[in-house]
Amino acid sequence: AMRRLDTSNRGYLTNQEIYALTREQIAAKERARHLKKLIAGMVCLGFVLALSNLGTSLASAILAEQTKANRDSESVEMKSTGEIVGYQAAGETFEVEQLEYEERRERRKL
Repeated sequence: AMRRLDTSNRGYLTNQEIYALTREQIAAKERARHLKKLIAGMVCLGFVLALSNLGTSLASAILAEQTKANRDSESVEMKSTGEIVGYQAAGETFEVEQLEYEERRERRKL
């Protein structure tokens, strides 16, 4: 690095050149320290996400063990007490037909 800064081939560096080299090295160390902190933060975030994924899987396994589905009532019940803890949403279908002009006028008056 010092030969690169000795552009005039004097064999030595001036104080300004040494100061610039020192500032460059300090800046490089600061960038490296910042990147190390960033990497450590990302590793911690990954660890927290892995733990949350594990917790969700564990909760799902426990719930699956403690509940059962009832086809007749479309509900989820506790195995031990039979208490309903969830319902399956059900929808209804309606047939719609066009109204005649007179009937539509009568309904609008209501």
